[in-house]
Amino acid sequence: AGIKYLLNNCEAYPVLDKISKEVRPLKASDIAILCRLNNQCTETANSLEQLGIRASVPRTGLLKQAEAVLSIAALRCMIDPGDKLAKAEVVHLTTHESGTPEWFKTAVNQSAKILDTYPVIQELTENRGKMIQISPVEAVNLAIQVAKVDQQALKWGKPDRRLANLDALRGFAASYEDHCQASKTAGTPSGLIQYLNHMAKKKKDLQASGADEKSVQVLTYHRAKGLEWPVVILTE
Repeated sequence: AGIKYLLNNCEAYPVLDKISKEVRPLKASDIAILCRLNNQCTETANSLEQLGIRASVPRTGLLKQAEAVLSIAALRCMIDPGDKLAKAEVVHLTTHESGTPEWFKTAVNQSAKILDTYPVIQELTENRGKMIQISPVEAVNLAIQVAKVDQQALKWGKPDRRLANLDALRGFAASYEDHCQASKTAGTPSGLIQYLNHMAKKKKDLQASGADEKSVQVLTYHRAKGLEWPVVILTE
């Protein structure tokens, strides 16, 4: 009720715009609600939406998004040249908008050599030698670059969200490197794939929040670290 009051009386709550450096009325995106746990964020966002207030909350399922599927498939191609399914996903997603259908996977398994004729597969194969020289973060960036994932994302609609998801994927790669450093283990591109699968299995593969001016931000204390908003509400 308090948030709804703020938004209904936004002219009474002026804020300094970070970009223009000019004073303007309060917007929904100027408000952040911080929770301890991810499930509390989801519950809070649902409650806001029941009141007619749009909420931006990190959601799981990053690895199911086409831009992440393509990036990881491209990375797998560079790690293992015999990964036929990864090649099938790359070929399909560079020419279609959705996931790889079962009929395509079956056809590929029956005639796998045809995949090697595609330029994108050939370029990924040529870059395979770099896998032993670069970090996991660099490997993800290389996969995105070679498969032109950012360009594909612009064709699939909701480009801002998809490009933000690519940044989220890079963030997970950086977290994996931090984890390896803390545990004094070697971080590798193949190890990153296992790490990402583990995060997805635990439903911790959070997508980018997809914030916009008309949405209140709902996130955990941890994810809010280093960020600022004109209005911050603590749930506990």
